Amino acid sequence: MDGNEKGYFKKFASIHSTKSSNNYLRLFDALDKQKEYDEQRIKKKFKNETFAKQLPVTKNYLYKLILKSLGSYHAERRLEIKLNQLFSNISILYHKGLYSDCNELVISAKQMAKNHDDYQAYLTALDWDYRIQNATGFIYVDKTYFEHVLQEELYYLECIQQFIRHRNLQYQAVNSYRKKGFPTTQAEINYFTSFLSEPLLDGEVPEQRPSKLSYYAVRSMIYLITGKHEMAYKTLLQQKSVFEESDVYLQENLGTYAILHNNIILSLKSLNRFDECFDVIQQLKKIKPRTIEDRVRMFIATWRNELRLCVSTGDFEKGLEFIPEMEKELDHLGSRIDGEMRLLIKFYVFFIYFGAEKYRLALQWLNRILNTKIKIRSDLIGYSRILNIIVHYELKNYFLVESLIKSNYRYFSQRNALSEFEEIILSFFSESLKMDARADLVRLFQSTKSKLVDIRNEQPENRAFEYFDFIAWLNSKIENKSFSECIKENLDLIKHQ
Repeated sequence: MDGNEKGYFKKFASIHSTKSSNNYLRLFDALDKQKEYDEQRIKKKFKNETFAKQLPVTKNYLYKLILKSLGSYHAERRLEIKLNQLFSNISILYHKGLYSDCNELVISAKQMAKNHDDYQAYLTALDWDYRIQNATGFIYVDKTYFEHVLQEELYYLECIQQFIRHRNLQYQAVNSYRKKGFPTTQAEINYFTSFLSEPLLDGEVPEQRPSKLSYYAVRSMIYLITGKHEMAYKTLLQQKSVFEESDVYLQENLGTYAILHNNIILSLKSLNRFDECFDVIQQLKKIKPRTIEDRVRMFIATWRNELRLCVSTGDFEKGLEFIPEMEKELDHLGSRIDGEMRLLIKFYVFFIYFGAEKYRLALQWLNRILNTKIKIRSDLIGYSRILNIIVHYELKNYFLVESLIKSNYRYFSQRNALSEFEEIILSFFSESLKMDARADLVRLFQSTKSKLVDIRNEQPENRAFEYFDFIAWLNSKIENKSFSECIKENLDLIKHQ
């Protein structure tokens, strides 16, 4: 609960100022002060209170009271709660035989559902319309009424079916991405590309807004995953345009709108249009989240991308400034940030510390990734194993580097055949351990750089360079410069091409 919700709950619970309601408030305050639930401390605090002897019952009642309070608080803020309240009032009036009043609310519910593209709610309103007309003997309608309602029901049922099919396809693509991550083989590229051949995506753009948004979301996602960034950016702008057709719809779906901007930033970053990325982030920061879900999505689209852009532009010192406040917000949002997103954030924090040459801090964050128990983003885990070698190489833990090379050969060989990128990197480190002379090492750095340059624009090998600028790191060793300097010099070259 946020501060406003907590304040509202206390007022809500105090409406009937009985001794028992005060007990619930005291229990609420005690629980609110705990960062993690500790029942023994609660029992000790209230050991002389009667309600503490039946603590499970008291907690259950408090839980229900909080839900009632939240329902009341959000009644004017969330569409689904407004509509549920409307239908509840319609039911009450209907069963009291107040059909005229009931009909007025049905008209309001229809309009609200239509404005927000809530097809299911519209069908519920139609059902109540039928029941009211039936209860009054259909004396207020003519024979065209039945055909009109039938056509409306069939139309909205078709809208629901179309949306369900698009949503199902979208979730299939999202689920595959969360498990596999970005493709690391041609077979995986082909798998993701096959989604675009599905009849739902290969035909005309749907007319209804929810289906249209889902259509663009899947297409843009596949373009992003398979490295077609220009197509992704174009499709994302089409999706954004659909959102902005209705301010009412946009306000009800701010969280999804924020994630859309996250993907726009990702496509712009891949096109090296960094100034535009920062502009999009500033636009997002002007939007005030309405719910905790909106706040989570805004966090993903702003904080994560600011860290990511600091990595991409080599501005690691600026990234260091972001980390404390980002961690504070991450801690506040807690488990609302899903496992995949937490993994990505750890990844970017690792890069910030690595780029700032704080290798031991970088290693701490990298170990959090390598020790994750969640079976998601196998691509990130694979790249993390490569980065683990690089960090220990920087820390001059050469005996451990040798052990990690052998371990990674086994890991990648068991997972799949080694990719060309993996083979180049592991061979490089194996050879580097055999050399002492600076001149020999420089020649090895140069030959490895040449091999990586040859494959960095080839799919799926190019995906590795999205995570870490291996070529800039090699340049830093060849030219005896900082990693940050080499990234910035490379960006300047790109800008002037």
